[in-house]
Amino acid sequence: PIEDFATPIKDSLGKIIGAVFVFRDITEELRLRDERRHLEHVVEESQRAANIGSFSGSFAENTWEISVEVKRIFGLGDFTPLNLTSWLAHIHPEDQDTVWRHMQEEVIGGQKPFDKEYRFLRESDGETRWMHGLGTVTFDPSGKPLTMAGTIQDITERKETAVHLGETQEQLAMFFRHSPIHAYLKQVTEQESRILFVSDNFYDLIGTPGSQLTGKTMEELFAPEFASKISR
Repeated sequence: PIEDFATPIKDSLGKIIGAVFVFRDITEELRLRDERRHLEHVVEESQRAANIGSFSGSFAENTWEISVEVKRIFGLGDFTPLNLTSWLAHIHPEDQDTVWRHMQEEVIGGQKPFDKEYRFLRESDGETRWMHGLGTVTFDPSGKPLTMAGTIQDITERKETAVHLGETQEQLAMFFRHSPIHAYLKQVTEQESRILFVSDNFYDLIGTPGSQLTGKTMEELFAPEFASKISR
């Protein structure tokens, strides 16, 4: 691959009487350009797979540069202003004050890394999504913040799973608490048999409340020979 430039040679009357051509080998330049595009593609695909994007911003200039994945996660349009102010404006109204205080008191005041989970209103459809932001801030000698860079990850599915898990655990706990039959759930490995949940009415059977059985192994509850038999 060759890049060429041409400059006309003119006489005293301005008439073109020739030209000077310069040719430059751009093989290495194109190779580096292709390598950079490949690396950018790898980073973009990796971020998309992990549902996590990167950003960098300037406090002094109020600028905010984001990766393609952050733009997708936030559902931002092509003409959406990109700055730290617009980022804060899209945070859920109920979380804005918490995030702002964390930024002012912990990150800037305490010069600690930004580490916060918050809700974000996606611009494209207004849907509420959970984000986990991580970032580091650079300061000048006087302690004034200069730049901030980090990552933003959409953790909505994880949050929803935790809520559903909590509901399931509560339903399970209610079942064992009010079960009309003697019920238990144990974790059994090659080494031990341990109670995870047990109904409260075991008190009527063995004289010990179910709450005192939770987390105990068979060896902690029964005679060795009987405990070994149960575990087997």
